[in-house]
Amino acid sequence: MKMKRRIPELARDGGYEFIKNAVLRVQQITTSFYLIWSFRSYKLNIAGSKYKRYLNDNN
Repeated sequence: MKMKRRIPELARDGGYEFIKNAVLRVQQITTSFYLIWSFRSYKLNIAGSKYKRYLNDNN
């Protein structure tokens, strides 16, 4: 349904607005994914350092 509405917009704007919206959407997705990924890797690094300390204490 949405694509049928977007095709006339694409023809009217010459595709510029459509491409701009697509780029903005991709940027939002990538930035949110990057934030989630960096947060997860940060937590994993904390867990890994605690685990290494635990191994060093018990050897």
